Amino acid sequence: MMRDNDTDDASELLSVSEFSQEDEDNTSSHDDGSDAEHHQKKKKKKKGDEIGTKESKSVFRAKLMVYLVLVVSCVTASVLTYFFTSDQETDDFEKDFKVFADEIVRVANDVLQVKIDVVESLSISTTSYATKEGHQFPFVTLPDFEIQTQKAREMASSELILMTPLVDKTAGPQWENYTKFEGSWIEQGLVIQGLPGVNPGPIPGIHDLEESDHHNAGLDQSSDDADSARLGVYAPIWQTGPAPINASIVNSDFLSDETFAELAEQVVRSRLPFVSRMGRLPIAKYFANLGDTLDSPYSFVLSPIFKDFNENADIVGLYYIVVPWDIYFRDILPLGVGDIEVVVSDSCDGVVTYAINGPNSWLKSRGDTHNSGFDNLRVTGSIDIEGQDADNEELCHYTLQVYPTKSMKSDYESQDPLIFAIVVAFIFVFTTMVFLVYDWAVQ
Repeated sequence: MMRDNDTDDASELLSVSEFSQEDEDNTSSHDDGSDAEHHQKKKKKKKGDEIGTKESKSVFRAKLMVYLVLVVSCVTASVLTYFFTSDQETDDFEKDFKVFADEIVRVANDVLQVKIDVVESLSISTTSYATKEGHQFPFVTLPDFEIQTQKAREMASSELILMTPLVDKTAGPQWENYTKFEGSWIEQGLVIQGLPGVNPGPIPGIHDLEESDHHNAGLDQSSDDADSARLGVYAPIWQTGPAPINASIVNSDFLSDETFAELAEQVVRSRLPFVSRMGRLPIAKYFANLGDTLDSPYSFVLSPIFKDFNENADIVGLYYIVVPWDIYFRDILPLGVGDIEVVVSDSCDGVVTYAINGPNSWLKSRGDTHNSGFDNLRVTGSIDIEGQDADNEELCHYTLQVYPTKSMKSDYESQDPLIFAIVVAFIFVFTTMVFLVYDWAVQ
């Protein structure tokens, strides 16, 4: 009986021990499962953190790229805006200069044509008067010459008009006597000028232009009668408008000057008007209000006087219109437009530079002194006389070269390119600031 009880206790102990062992196994197995699950979660979290870090870096790079694009776009757009606007100003400057330069060349030719029309009109009036009154050349004196030439000088913008008959050398003494008795036009002219108290002195005989009057650019001097002998005649200065304050200029033989002799020969040969070479006005001192123009460059426009109106009529005299070169460039440009430089050169080695600003023009210098930095914008033209042979090397052919100046270019330069560039840059900066504020808000 005892044994049986002992046996039962042993069985129970064995069962409890097996249960405990099983429970321990179950507990151990449960712990192992928890560790694995925890490890798995940790692994997933780490992977998630790695992905998040990668995404954050990608987002940062994307943002950086956007900002970089905005900065580059800002700089590029601003620079392009600046240069585009600046180029537009340069284009406007060059186009306007071209228009002004072409106008200068055109008007200069028109001015010359007006002078030719005036001098030809005087020639026709002289021929008409002599024919009507029955006077024989060279013994012709126009009445009211001061008044007639006053209007002509205004129309031609001329300061002096001269009439020189062609006097045969054999008729020299007869001509000298004629001029002594027909010189009242001088006193009459001085009265009209408001100079009644001026005594012009006696009229001399035919003589050469004074040697002192020939020290000027473009006017050569001859000391003998070789030049007068070319045509076999004298060309003494007779009537002038205005009348001289010193009568010793009357009967000065223009053909004693080589330049005028050559030009007169061309006029007689071609029967057309011509323009003399450029030079100073050697006889200005003989006239009131012309003394201050002694050093100004002048040219003479010559036109023949015909004996009658027949087609082959003899040439019996010459008219000279004296014109300073600055007249050719006045009242061309609008007020405030300038400065423009015109280099006037003739084929006889005369070169001067004129400055033009609005309606005004003046001699800048003798020689070519334009700014060579504007050579690429040069506009070249010529002053042509209809019928004149452009290939005739005995004549002086005129060329105009027109250039802009820094002063003119500065009139077209403004702060607009810089202002527009700053506005464009501000727009991009503002856009960038909006992105930054948005990025800060969402974070």
